[in-house]
Amino acid sequence: MKILKLPQELISRIAAGQVVERPSSVVKELLENSLDAGATEIDIYLKKSGLHQIMVVDNGNGMDKDNLKVSFLPHTTSKISSNHDLTDIQSLGFRGEALASICAIASLTIKSRVKDKQTGNQVILKKGKLSQIQSVGMAQGTSVEVTDLFKKIPARLKHLKSPTYEMKAILLTILSRALAHPETDFKLTHNEKVHFVYRKTSRKDRIRDVLGKSFSDDLFEIKSHTNNLRLSGFIGHPQIASRSRTKSYLYINNRPVLHPSLTSAIKKAYGTLLDPKSFPNFVLFLTIPTVYVDVNITPTKDSVSLSNEKEVLQFVYESVTKTLEKHNLMYRFSYQKSYNSALGEKLKKVSPAWDMRETTLSNNSSVISLDNVYLAVSTENGILLIDQHAAHERILYNQFKKALSADSLNNLVAPDNATIISLSASDSPRSKLRGII
Repeated sequence: MKILKLPQELISRIAAGQVVERPSSVVKELLENSLDAGATEIDIYLKKSGLHQIMVVDNGNGMDKDNLKVSFLPHTTSKISSNHDLTDIQSLGFRGEALASICAIASLTIKSRVKDKQTGNQVILKKGKLSQIQSVGMAQGTSVEVTDLFKKIPARLKHLKSPTYEMKAILLTILSRALAHPETDFKLTHNEKVHFVYRKTSRKDRIRDVLGKSFSDDLFEIKSHTNNLRLSGFIGHPQIASRSRTKSYLYINNRPVLHPSLTSAIKKAYGTLLDPKSFPNFVLFLTIPTVYVDVNITPTKDSVSLSNEKEVLQFVYESVTKTLEKHNLMYRFSYQKSYNSALGEKLKKVSPAWDMRETTLSNNSSVISLDNVYLAVSTENGILLIDQHAAHERILYNQFKKALSADSLNNLVAPDNATIISLSASDSPRSKLRGII
């Protein structure tokens, strides 16, 4: 086996494949750069679902000529400078791979101007190399135009989904950032047609603009904090729960992330308010000291690792639970030594207690089967609710106990020794109730 040193162009394309999987990956990287640059206005222009053109224009801090000339080189970044910085990530992007990766699989034109300059500068990159640099007139900020995406890698084009699917992925990428940054204007134009415009507003109004009024009207606000943790945002009323997680937005230090354990903790807090196959809707922002968060575990930075995960899970679970209780959607029982719950004490004041073993059934008693699981029985004292399967087991137990006391267990054993006893299908539930109570 011979070890080969790969050419730089191949190395760049392999690295690009880890960062740029589809057009939405390009949009994500460019948006993060714009937001990290302090942009308050971001315009996104697309053609053919991003395959022909992706252009992101912002009014951020911009770059001067010297910085622009190195911005697209591998492992160049303005966001970290030492090992210590990796334990205190404050920005969305930091790896120094975004522009270099995009440049390896597409053609780029980058324009940028800083505040104290009258003109900006433009670089044109083809085949991963600088083709042209010149001065241009432009407003403060940066414009990055990506064309012919994946043209150099036809195999990648074959693995992309339909234009509709790719466009949906881009929309989700933009919308998740728009929810996190209500202080920023977002405008999307696709095939020269304006798709949406979100103006700077409050967080609640941005949720309404992005996810719809019917969604935002059924939200409960969360504000919770400890010494190290802070949770804010909104959770949905159980009645608007979804069959998928498409309206579950979780942010850690304002970074949209996927964290299955946290998502499960949120759902667990809803308890039986949700169908087991449903998922709660929420837009939640969790703030954690950066020393506890590792955002460097994947090139795409969409997952994080938490060193204090157990503490965070408990905090989030309790915060959601308390919010639901506050809106009378959940009752937390407080058991005392007498094992009487607070709810039980309230019921005792309304209706006198009665022992089901002392009640009697009349011939006119009604028996209703609920979903073949429970039996609702009318008695002289009120309604008795019985678990039908537990009742069956109790009847068998009483028969076994009686047989053992009479030393006649063998009389209950079938010849094949397989079935001890069963209830006949003709046995009515009412005829067996006296054996239970």
